[in-house]
Amino acid sequence: MAVLSWSFRIFLLLGSVTVFLIISQCIRKKQIQMKDGIFWIVLGFLLVLISIFPNLAVWASRLLGIQSPANCVFFLIIFLLGCHQFGLTIRLSQLDMKNSELTQNIAIQRTLEDEEIKRVAVQIANALREDERYDICFMSLTEQKEKPFYPLHPNIERFRLGEKWINPGPGYLSLIGKLRRFLKDRQIDIIIDIDIVLDVLSLPASRRMKTKVVSWEHFTADFELSVLYRKIILKYSVRRSDYVVVLTDGDLREYKERLGRKKAICRIYNPVAFVLDKEAETEKENIIITVGRLAPEKGIEFLKQISLKVLTQHREWKWILLGDGAERENLEQFIAEHDLQEQLILKGNVQNVDEYLNKAAICVVPSKYEGLGLSMLEAR
Repeated sequence: MAVLSWSFRIFLLLGSVTVFLIISQCIRKKQIQMKDGIFWIVLGFLLVLISIFPNLAVWASRLLGIQSPANCVFFLIIFLLGCHQFGLTIRLSQLDMKNSELTQNIAIQRTLEDEEIKRVAVQIANALREDERYDICFMSLTEQKEKPFYPLHPNIERFRLGEKWINPGPGYLSLIGKLRRFLKDRQIDIIIDIDIVLDVLSLPASRRMKTKVVSWEHFTADFELSVLYRKIILKYSVRRSDYVVVLTDGDLREYKERLGRKKAICRIYNPVAFVLDKEAETEKENIIITVGRLAPEKGIEFLKQISLKVLTQHREWKWILLGDGAERENLEQFIAEHDLQEQLILKGNVQNVDEYLNKAAICVVPSKYEGLGLSMLEAR
């Protein structure tokens, strides 16, 4: 049986050293994970051994029944690369599943964020529709529910641009034409975007039309500027919208000073869905209430710390959370661990917020930041 030629052995040696140098450089620059780098280093070391001790290839070829030692080396390389590729396929599949799960979580979180904005939009639309001079309709990217959660005026029509949710990005391009046709067919005079992200649809769709675009901000300027894609959209819309509405005087200053929007801008506070009758003598119960989305920015970790201290020292009190979100499972686990099932109560999204506020002795808003929290207005 032939032994490996000198030229082939030198080729293996030089190839192994080259691979080792490249992988070492990639690991130093953090361009490759250590466990992937180790595979290539081990493979290179194995080829170095074969180039220095060619009888190893002869022995392996006899063991495997391969006639040529060189073919045996190629077979081993292909086999090891195949095993590595199989491992990468498994990891890629796992990452794809995690990515899908993360996308779903983001969509859920996005939906829950929209619930608060929808609540405000429905209140404004219902009030405007009471004035018969206005013909109001809702246009959504998509609709996840056949019936809206918040009661909508029977004369307000609802439309949607698509069947599935589309994240901000290139997928919006296909919707611009649909929206433009809708604006023409319905002869829409004014579009009120209840999230600045929607400005990237309404502004190009209404270009060179008589339709005016009102960009209604529902987050703080600091938040919008802290998220890259929202920052880009904000800087695009703030120069092109016909009118801008913000929630607070602070945001009004930010828009004028930092973003240069000097004209056609005003502050309008969030409306409240009801006014509590302070004259009526409602007997308060030992209830603490928090209204809002169950999300990290709403101060859930802080709420957990405080509620544990309060409720363990005052067993006669209950803390009710109205709202839903990504932190619900986290809270459920916390409640179970500390045996607070009868005291820390998750009610989810409810329509009768006023009834809970009427009974509660204390309203707590643990948020890290708020634009203009509805719960604070409604609790007053």
